[in-house]
Amino acid sequence: MVALGRGLALEGGPWALAAAAYIDPRRLHHVSSIAGGSYVKQLISAVNDYDRHILALPGFETAFCEASAECFAQGSDGLVRDSELLHRSWAFDVTTIKRRVHMWQGTDDRLVADAINKTVADRMPGAV
Repeated sequence: MVALGRGLALEGGPWALAAAAYIDPRRLHHVSSIAGGSYVKQLISAVNDYDRHILALPGFETAFCEASAECFAQGSDGLVRDSELLHRSWAFDVTTIKRRVHMWQGTDDRLVADAINKTVADRMPGAV
């Protein structure tokens, strides 16, 4: 997630890192890259026990589905572009990102292997 000014946010690994690479540090106050997920029903069989416990919390499924529906309100092009981005060379170099970027990744995440984000974090001087 990228927080710009007073509350504007952008989520998504490569998108957040691109913002960290290009946006003036006086405007960009914080960057976090958090591994994402998928739909609740499909997740239950794919996730670890801790994540399964979170998915079962009262109200979580409704909130998650509402947030997911909002993500697709304008269609699925964003999801397709995100997927394509993950498998191509990026137009920026993560080794030049010296500002602090908080990288959040579960080591027991079964949807996004921790090695993927660890590789990026290891190359990025500002990664926390």
